[in-house]
Amino acid sequence: MKYLLLLLFFLPTFANSQPLFTEDMLWSTMTGSGGDCGNYYCWSYYTKVAGDTIIDEKQYKRVLNSNDSLMNHWSVVGYIREVGQKIFYRRMNTETDCLLYNFGCMVGDTLNLNCWCTDKESEFKVDSINYLPVMGKNRKHIYLSYLNNSSTELWIEGIGSIGGVLNGGGSNNCITGGSESLLCCSKNGVELYHDYEYNNCYLNSGIITKKVIEPNKKWMYAIGQEYPTPIINRYDCLTIGEDTVISNKEYYKLYNLYNCEYENSKLRGFIRETEDAKVYFQPVNEKQEWLLYDFGLNIGDSIYTDWNDSYLYMDSIVTDETNKKIYYVRFQNQSIQWIEEVGSNIGLLMERITGGLRIFTCCFRNEELIYRLPEYSSCDITLSNEVNKMPVPFNLYPNPASEKINIVINKSPTTILTGKIIAIDGTIIKSFKIDNKPNYILDVHSLYPGLYFIQIRSGAETYTKKVIIK
Repeated sequence: MKYLLLLLFFLPTFANSQPLFTEDMLWSTMTGSGGDCGNYYCWSYYTKVAGDTIIDEKQYKRVLNSNDSLMNHWSVVGYIREVGQKIFYRRMNTETDCLLYNFGCMVGDTLNLNCWCTDKESEFKVDSINYLPVMGKNRKHIYLSYLNNSSTELWIEGIGSIGGVLNGGGSNNCITGGSESLLCCSKNGVELYHDYEYNNCYLNSGIITKKVIEPNKKWMYAIGQEYPTPIINRYDCLTIGEDTVISNKEYYKLYNLYNCEYENSKLRGFIRETEDAKVYFQPVNEKQEWLLYDFGLNIGDSIYTDWNDSYLYMDSIVTDETNKKIYYVRFQNQSIQWIEEVGSNIGLLMERITGGLRIFTCCFRNEELIYRLPEYSSCDITLSNEVNKMPVPFNLYPNPASEKINIVINKSPTTILTGKIIAIDGTIIKSFKIDNKPNYILDVHSLYPGLYFIQIRSGAETYTKKVIIK
């Protein structure tokens, strides 16, 4: 019986000590350059291994990357070999390999990870080791700190570094001008890891992270009169319906809902979004589709759109408080905003009417609010001069943290804020309330070390930030 208990005690270590780089594994890593992308990730690439090769009498597997969403085109970027629980990586056009991972390390060990850091700056200390659930399976988590500064590193056995599978040697710690983060990892097509903040496992070449056109999406408009006195009479909606095929192209049906009621629906046309982030609309009873959006435009670019019958000019691209990218577009001597995941600040079809009011207010997915026009505090707007106060974003420190986290609301809240601590697999660890206070101290001493999300909600607005517990 004693031997059986000992076997069960060590079983998790044995179960997870399998080779990481096998040909049935696939990783997606998101990346962003500090200058072009600001503080968010622009695009992603896939990584896999395929085929063996011999270099300097050592057997390696070829490492390949692909920027192609369909993964039709791959290029060799290096070579990998595993010796026990150590993994060595040899980049293209280098004469030696380097230590990328050591999953057999112990707490207190110092590792010389010199794949990306110079020999003098490549030391990492193993701070702690824990077993935590990732998508329903307990996995070994190894937490390291970079001795040259205060940055940290997290490895998950069977998955790799959360900084990207090829970045176990500290790329994000030693290289300036950008950063990377693991987006997804799968084995034989079954997901092992998925970043909580992103819906898809591919970011489109720095163009857009979240699609505008999705099933069960809805845009809400206030309808009324402008003269002699502005009055809102009702609220209409546009919604995405079932899919269809026209001229060998896949579309979704777009319906107008009178009073936002599905029983009062009328087919408005057909809409589709391409892999290169263009959105096309074909009105009902017309045989031609019109270009609505091109989220592939860069600052300074221009494009002619048939729908607006004018040239559009991209003036700037920023990120709002909810990490949505806002594209400032100018046409016909006016400026509008294209909004990632939403469309535009004047609605999906960017229509302006005469002789009445039609004001875009909110966008929903599966009846859950994902965007509200910042000018208003509610989807049911009132036409007054009152200042509508929005829920405010927040900051937190320290990060990483071990005992307590200070949550700072940037402006005095007008309502009670609710918050959640969410684990990496989406499990809600703790809920809390902030009662009209600009500062709140969150006790996290009982949390296992790892990556978590702090989510603050006020009304229908939700803000999320990452935090590492060490």
